[in-house]
Amino acid sequence: MAQTTRVEIRNQRTEQVIARINGEIEHWTLDQVKEFSATHRTRQVAEKAFKKIILGRKYLVVPKHSEEERFFLRLMIMYALARRPNLHARANDVADYFSTNYAFEWTQSPVNRPAMLRARDMILSSAESEFGETPMAAPLAYVYHHGNTLHIQNIANYGECYARGAALVSHRHFLNTEQAWRERLGLHTLANK
Repeated sequence: MAQTTRVEIRNQRTEQVIARINGEIEHWTLDQVKEFSATHRTRQVAEKAFKKIILGRKYLVVPKHSEEERFFLRLMIMYALARRPNLHARANDVADYFSTNYAFEWTQSPVNRPAMLRARDMILSSAESEFGETPMAAPLAYVYHHGNTLHIQNIANYGECYARGAALVSHRHFLNTEQAWRERLGLHTLANK
C-alpha cells in the first residue's frame, strides 16, 4: 500500500478548505434568496434557466461548463433572479449572459465574496500586497475554486496558484466582454449590493 506523501496531505487539506468555503457560499446564497423573499417560482425559473445552460456543449460533445463552473453558475443565476425578480421573463437571457461572461462575473458576484476574502487574507499574510491592496484576490480565488477545471497539479502550492492567477489576468481571462449586455439586464448593479 502506497504511503501518502506530505504534498498529498497538504492538497487534501486545501481541498477540504475549498469544499468548506463552497458550502459557506451556497449557504449564504440560499439565505440571501430567502432574505429577498424570493418565491418558489423564482427558484424554479432559475433552475430551469440553469439546466438549459448546462445542456450546452462545445464541439457537440464536451460539456460547455465544468462541474466547478456549474456549481457557481447555478448560485449566481439564482442570486441574480432573486435580487431582480423583474428578470424572470428573461431568465434564459440572464443564464446565457452568465455562461458567456462567466470568468468576469465570477470575480464580480457577491456570491463568491467568501472565496475572495480568503484569497485576500492569503495575499496579505504572505506580504504580497502593496499598501494593503490585493488586486489579485479575485483571480487567486478563482484559481483555487476552479483547480480541476484549470488542471492545477498542486492546489496547496500558493506560488503555483498565484502564478496561474497572474497568467489568467495577463491573458485577459477576466475581461468583461459583454458590458452592454450586462447593463441591459441591469446586472451591473448586483456587485454593488
